[in-house]
Amino acid sequence: MADLELEAQNPAEKTTELVATPHDLGPNKLMDFDGGNILEVKPGTTLLNGKSSNFSGIFAMGMGTGSGVLGVGSVGIGRPFTTEGPGQDG
Repeated sequence: MADLELEAQNPAEKTTELVATPHDLGPNKLMDFDGGNILEVKPGTTLLNGKSSNFSGIFAMGMGTGSGVLGVGSVGIGRPFTTEGPGQDG
């Protein structure tokens, strides 16, 4: 598997995965994931007050009957969805 490069196209002929793994939390503690999110995408602090900053956090496009984004939760919220425009969750 190749490393992903930022600011470049990363062609993938098979699924690319980002997998969370357990972290050593110290003596007498079970190893566990040590974070709130596996992947977090957000603007840098220098962009937060920009008057002309208008951009999306994540763009995803599915093909055929596939969803652009598919969310699945073992406990919690996760559902497939599509949007047609601003504020039109479908």
